Amino acid sequence: MFSTRTFWQTAGQLGLVLSISLFVASCISPPEYPDTPSIEFKNINSVRVVDGDGTRDVVTITLAFKDGTGDLGLDSLDIKAAPFLPKNADGTPNRYFNNYFVKIFRKDKATGVFRSLNVEPQYDSRFDHLAPSDKAAPIKGDLRFTLNLQYGFTFRKGDEIRFEIAIADRGLRESNTITTDSIIIP
Repeated sequence: MFSTRTFWQTAGQLGLVLSISLFVASCISPPEYPDTPSIEFKNINSVRVVDGDGTRDVVTITLAFKDGTGDLGLDSLDIKAAPFLPKNADGTPNRYFNNYFVKIFRKDKATGVFRSLNVEPQYDSRFDHLAPSDKAAPIKGDLRFTLNLQYGFTFRKGDEIRFEIAIADRGLRESNTITTDSIIIP
């Protein structure tokens, strides 16, 4: 049999647990990050692939990111309107058609200095929205980028290469630029 006293004891205990939970939740505030995204290098790895398309190295770069507004990523609707169109009004290529900017550097074997390569195709690209909604809120996480390096014309066996990377948010705020560790083309 369920007594009135047991009911009020149980209700009181539930009320106390709920009150404590609400108090703790109100004390936890979301993290504060700058509106401009920031990135940190985490990892780079390379895998050699030989198939019907030839020989290439598949390189995966992992970055940690933080953004105060959560407006990272471009989707198929974003790139149909300014400021994300492929060309600027004057016909020049629009940097912000992409949001992931990559420069490749190869080490000069004679001097030991890394020099920028002008490679075609460019490795700049896009990543999709990272936050589940358009509501401004801080986000952080990891961003993995995979690219294929064709073996032969631009890259040769034994080349040591590294990358400089930056990202941009939909407010056209660019992150810091990071430099990856180097890898050697097998």
